[in-house]
Amino acid sequence: MHFDNRLRFVFWATAALVFCGLPASAAEENKRPNILFAIADNWAWPHASALGDPTVKTPVFDRVAHEGVLFTHTFCPVPSCSPTRSAMLTGRPAHQLEHAANLWSAFPKKFRVFTDMLRESAYDVGFTGKGWSPGNYKDFGWAENPVGKEFKDFGQFMQERDAAKPFFFWLGDQNTALKGWHYDAEGGAGPDRASIAVPPIFPDSPDVRKAMLAYYGGVQRLDLAVGDAIALLEKAGLLENTIVIYTSDNG
Repeated sequence: MHFDNRLRFVFWATAALVFCGLPASAAEENKRPNILFAIADNWAWPHASALGDPTVKTPVFDRVAHEGVLFTHTFCPVPSCSPTRSAMLTGRPAHQLEHAANLWSAFPKKFRVFTDMLRESAYDVGFTGKGWSPGNYKDFGWAENPVGKEFKDFGQFMQERDAAKPFFFWLGDQNTALKGWHYDAEGGAGPDRASIAVPPIFPDSPDVRKAMLAYYGGVQRLDLAVGDAIALLEKAGLLENTIVIYTSDNG
């Protein structure tokens, strides 16, 4: 279980190799852990209650941090979404990724991604929401998003997956991205406007506080979405054999 939203990380693709390698026997497959990778779009440090934010409430993230490991010294390879996702998928630093190190660019097929390695090692792989994006992969040899096969949601994947195999699922939540903010009662429900710590780079004005409330609403919807996924795992009796990674691409 993982998170540090101050600085993003590039270790993930390397860590995933632990689950790859030679094809496993059926007995070995049943012992290997599932992986739920919950990645938020542009979610920023320290906006989680476990990290000391006085406004936002993130009980699911807090549970993951409490029951697992809270990473506090991880690094963002690029302060932008699709380049960071390229680094995560390939385990490569940005200067080795050519076009894939840029926003709204290309993802050359020659770069090997860890999700393909997991599939080769008999994992079922899928994603929902934002996978590798934004950018063009279709014109560069990819039959599908570099992350894998897209599903409507985690529930659909769980219904359609091969239950005899371990799985990797990428939950690409976008509630924390600007387009996921709600400037209404729903977006501001729960957080206390008076508790907001306005960053010194912004004026402490009603409009800024309204925008921050809308963003905090997105963070709380993110946490609910991850909670729903964990609840599905618990209901299926799979949580104890699932590695849950809860993080952000950059922020």
